[in-house]
Formats: sequence, structure tokens, C-alpha cells
Amino acid sequence: MACTQHGWQTEKLDLRPSDIKATDKDIRDFRRIRSQQRKTQLDHWQGTRLRKALVQINRALGSPWRIPLAGRAAVLGTYRSGAAVSARHGIGVATQFLEIFAEVMRSGILFEEYYLYQLYLPDRWRSRTRQFADDSQSYPAQQFLIERKRPSDFQLVLSKHLFAARCREAKLPSVPLLAEFVDGHPNGKLEGLPATDLVSKPANSGSGYGVESWRYDRGQDCFFNAVTNQRFSRDALYDHLCDLSSSICDLSNSRRVILQERLKNHAALAPLTNGALSTLRIVTCRTPSGSIDLMPPVIRMPAGRSIVDNFAQNGLAAPIDLATGTVCGAAVQMDNYLGQISTEKHPDSGQVFIGFGIPRWTQAVHLARRAHQTFSSLPFVAWDIAILQDGPVLLEGNPNFHTHVTLLPHGLTLSDTQFIPYYNYHWLN
Repeated sequence: MACTQHGWQTEKLDLRPSDIKATDKDIRDFRRIRSQQRKTQLDHWQGTRLRKALVQINRALGSPWRIPLAGRAAVLGTYRSGAAVSARHGIGVATQFLEIFAEVMRSGILFEEYYLYQLYLPDRWRSRTRQFADDSQSYPAQQFLIERKRPSDFQLVLSKHLFAARCREAKLPSVPLLAEFVDGHPNGKLEGLPATDLVSKPANSGSGYGVESWRYDRGQDCFFNAVTNQRFSRDALYDHLCDLSSSICDLSNSRRVILQERLKNHAALAPLTNGALSTLRIVTCRTPSGSIDLMPPVIRMPAGRSIVDNFAQNGLAAPIDLATGTVCGAAVQMDNYLGQISTEKHPDSGQVFIGFGIPRWTQAVHLARRAHQTFSSLPFVAWDIAILQDGPVLLEGNPNFHTHVTLLPHGLTLSDTQFIPYYNYHWLN
């Protein structure tokens, strides 16, 4: 269940939750839009008469091409996860097989999403018609909306170096860039690496991929990789970053690595981390009136040996009550076999999640809304905000984001939030 009544809105920053969610008509309209988008995808590749004829036959017969895809998905899914789900929840492997097959035929869901959203549980299986999985539905829908609207702020938010520059201009608290490395060379004059803990990452990457953390040892005047503990002199790390920027495969043709100071959370958040940075995920939506609304917020937490808190990198995510700024449920974590698992305590510190208060919460919410007002052409943005001792700062914005990070900790479907009605409006207007 969600922490409060479904939808979230903070027009005057009083943090009162609203009751906005998708109606049956909203859902029908969204399905119609997604059907049109998939047809557009097909139209891109059906260049010959034969391909056009095959597409028409498939449509007339109810898309029989899904039958082998559904069979393959059911086999792969039950082979990987069937026994684990059966042992934990008592759902037979045959039942899982038939449900995956049926749902792939109906909605085109991926078998990974069947397990991630725990559709094998009876109550969730019954409500599956209101469920829109992320990779097969909401994420591509966002891509289509961006391509259709071409918001002027898209590249400014997508590219971390442009984002940092725009935040500096708008006086938004954010993480400054210490240096940039482009195509094997520093971008601009760089006297040397600063004597402090550092973080490097590809400028256009997401989900924590490519992030490296560097611990500075003052006594030896060198850096150690936080994961491998490999020692780098200043010159060796400089060369390493240059090499990274020349080897990145980037479709934008800009091979760029950014260097930032390694941040440390507010002292009050120490029990929710393994020492790496924990961030808030606050998704903001531009409403039809132009105001900024908020979807259910979560806190992401690193665990184990991970240096990032991303869901895709074994991080935890716990729901936050928007009105009070307290954690209001167990944390969830992705699992290769069960799809997701939940835990009441942080695995490293033992800190109980429920009731944990987030410091500087109102400031963080205000910062998310200010940020979206600054990049106002975007319909949706998922903000990653770090709470430091001096206050919240923007780590990055995601104009196209994975919705399961928001939904799973709150136990919601996409239809229980404002996303679908707002999406329909932005698509049609």
C-alpha cells in the first residue's frame, strides 16, 4: 500500500498529498497511445511490400508472432525463477509458466517484469490490467514523448556537464565539476588533481554504470580505487581518466568523463548507508496548469560493497511519506530469482527503516520543484538529490527514467499515480 492516499501534489509547498490517479478512461487512452506508438515503430522498418503484407496479416490474426515470444519468455522465466518463487510463495511452476505466456500475449510484458512486479501473487495478478511495466511500457512511452515534444531542456538535463553549468547559472545547489576529460584530454586547463576524495563518471551514463570512487591518501599523496583498492599516483589517475574518455562508446559522439568531489551525507543519514552516498529520488511532473506536482518519493541506499545507491546496482529503495518526510515502509531490493525482496532493516547498519526521519526534507522538496521550474520544458523529471550537512544538492536529473524505482517501494502500480493522466495530456497537447 502507498504511504498516503494515491497521488501527490505540493502547489504551495504544504506537502499535502492529493488523490490524483488514473481513471479507467485514462488507462484506455494510454493504451491507445501506446498502440499508436508501437505501430509507428513497425512503420519504420516495413519498407517492402512483403513486410507490409506480413504486418497486416499479423494484425488481422491477432499478432500470432507473439506466440513463440510468449513461449520463450515463459520457458526462460520459469527456468530462472520458477523454483525460487514456488519455494517462497507456493506458486507452482506450471502456474507461473501459464501466467507469463498469457501476459506476454496480452501486453507484451518481459518475463523479468512479471517477477519484478510480483505478478505471480494472486492479488497482483488480478490487478494486472492496471499495471504498466517499466521497460516494456512506461520507459519507451517517455522516449516517444521526448521525441514528439523535443523539449529544449532535454540535453541540458541529460548531459551531466551541461546540467552542472545550467544549475550554476540558475543558482541551484548542485555538485560542481572539478574537471572534464573529453576524447582523451582534459577539457580546459587542469593544473592537477585536487587532494581530496573524488568520483568520476561518464557524462551521459545512467543507473550508476561507469561510476568510480577514488579515496585520497594524504600520507602517500595517492588515490585508491574504492572497489578494487588499486593504488594510483596523481599522474596515473590523470592518465586513467584520459584513457576512459577516449574509450567510452557514446552515441552522441562526445566521449566525456566528469570528475567531482566525493560527497558525504548529512550525519543523520549515516545509519542508512554503507559509507557511500545515499540519495532521494523525487519525480516531478508538469501539470496542465504549469505547476509542479510530485510523485511518491523514495530514498535510495547503498549496501554491501557497492559505491552507488542505484536500484540496478544492488541498492535499496524505501518509501517516504511526502507529508512528514519519514520512511513509511520496508525497503525493496531487486533479486535475480524472486524479482524483488523486502527488508525492514539496513543490511549493514541494522537501522530500522520505518519511522526514520529524513533531515532537511522540506528543503529537498523545494529544491526539486525549483529545479523543474528551471528546466520547465520537460514534462517529467526524476531528480536525484543528496542531503549533505549543509543542505540538499542536486546530483542529477533524469528526463527519461525507470518508474519501478518509485513504484515498487510504495507497492503501487503506475495507474495509482498521476503519471498516466499527465502523460496523456502532454502527448495530446
